[in-house]
Amino acid sequence: LMEERVVSALEQLKSADREVVHLVLWDGLDNEQAGRVLGCSANAVAIRLHRARARLRAQLSEDVPPPSSVDDNPTTVTREI
Repeated sequence: LMEERVVSALEQLKSADREVVHLVLWDGLDNEQAGRVLGCSANAVAIRLHRARARLRAQLSEDVPPPSSVDDNPTTVTREI
């Protein structure tokens, strides 16, 4: 299930990355507010969030199987001669 994969990927993040993701994406704080909570600048929050998202994308893409080589395009017509 996708939800389980996301939770697993979040658990694998460093605690600082998890914290910034939680504050901004779940709690809805803006970067400045999250920075006050974390004791850093809004710019630092933006950088941490960018890096955390990149790590999540990388982790989630590792779990995705490659696209099927089967042609699922219904407009393709194959004829045998």
